[in-house]
Amino acid sequence: MDAVGSIKKLNNQNYSTWATYMESYLQGQGMWSLIGESETQEPVVDNNAIEKWKMRAGKAMFAIKVTMED
Repeated sequence: MDAVGSIKKLNNQNYSTWATYMESYLQGQGMWSLIGESETQEPVVDNNAIEKWKMRAGKAMFAIKVTMED
């Protein structure tokens, strides 16, 4: 998560740049599929898969939240 700290925080003037960096970061961390692709919903397979999904989703949410201005 160190690289996420180098992303300039989202404000009302830099969405396009922020979105590009955030997408690249999430792709590099294997979390992009959680945002708008195949894994947007919690799996119903088994408890282990659910816990792994929740962990990845939590990391993605954290990365997004800490790169937004208050």
